[in-house]
Amino acid sequence: MKKSLPIILLSILVIVSVTGNILFYSKLKSANTENKSLTSSLEESQEILESLESEQKDLEEQLNNLETERKGLEEERNTLESELEFLKSIELLSKTMYAIEDGNVYIKPDESSEIKGEIKKEDELHVTGRTSNDWYRVTWGNREVYIKSSLLSDTKPTSPTGSSNSGTTNNNSNSNSGSSNSNTSKPSNPTPSNSTTTQEQIQGVLDNLFPGTGGKGGDLGDQGWSDL
Repeated sequence: MKKSLPIILLSILVIVSVTGNILFYSKLKSANTENKSLTSSLEESQEILESLESEQKDLEEQLNNLETERKGLEEERNTLESELEFLKSIELLSKTMYAIEDGNVYIKPDESSEIKGEIKKEDELHVTGRTSNDWYRVTWGNREVYIKSSLLSDTKPTSPTGSSNSGTTNNNSNSNSGSSNSNTSKPSNPTPSNSTTTQEQIQGVLDNLFPGTGGKGGDLGDQGWSDL
């Protein structure tokens, strides 16, 4: 009995040691499993965090885009309000005017704005308004444009008549020169002097008084015509 006791104790120790090792390895394996699970969870959490960060960046970018759009809309609103105030300041008209000289047509009542075309002298235009800075608003095709008031007038400019006048002057000068030429070419008949006419009259009287004497009667025949 005394010899079997150590063997029993040794067996118990072995059993306890084996059991402890089994429990230890079991716990270690469980810990490793939990560690892997935690590592996997950590990786998943990291992925979720990265996904959230990416979504945050997308949201920030969208927010920046929305802010940019808001500023653009605000600028458009300010522009529209400015244009509305400008339109309210225009004196409304509806009449026909005429271009008194060539000039440019602008999209706004400002020479620095875009040029939409050109008008020619004597063009007929329909005016719809006048701005405070002295520009006319004119219907141009399917839109309205602006022209400086100094280029338009209520009356249509007259065409120059210098050519017709010069033609008339030339015709007159030609006719006058023709008349002068005809007068110059016409032969002039000398007017008989008074003395010659008087001699012929006396000769006729003498012929009647003294027929057959050649117009010499009495003492007059001996004197000659030079004395008369």
